[in-house]
Amino acid sequence: MLQKKKITTLSTVVLITSSFVFASPEDECSNTGDLMASQIKNLFTAAYHSKENDSLDSLRKKLEGFLVKAGDCSASARANAQNIKNRQNVIMEWHSMNQWLNRLHGFITLNINKDFSQDWRKEYEIFMEVYELKP
Repeated sequence: MLQKKKITTLSTVVLITSSFVFASPEDECSNTGDLMASQIKNLFTAAYHSKENDSLDSLRKKLEGFLVKAGDCSASARANAQNIKNRQNVIMEWHSMNQWLNRLHGFITLNINKDFSQDWRKEYEIFMEVYELKP
């Protein structure tokens, strides 16, 4: 009986916690990635202009949060319960953002590991051009 009560209590805590974790991304997702793109710009500006690669690991860790958020927004747009105008466009917007961030993350990881076959700054420049921002 005690074992069953512990499992039930733990299950309740997990469900309550997960509902808070998963409720917020849906509430914060817009129909475009423009706001996220400008947040990425704010995050990357100093590192982009710096000739040093010292802060890349910190930048990569922050980028991982954006990757999770883009994935959440993509999944939220795909959910059948969502009543979104131009749903397919919103799905593709977040899928595209997720791909961009994944590429940036990969190139930053290469550069951290002293592999400069792909410079993250070049990919970042294209990302900024697509979102009509200046690096």
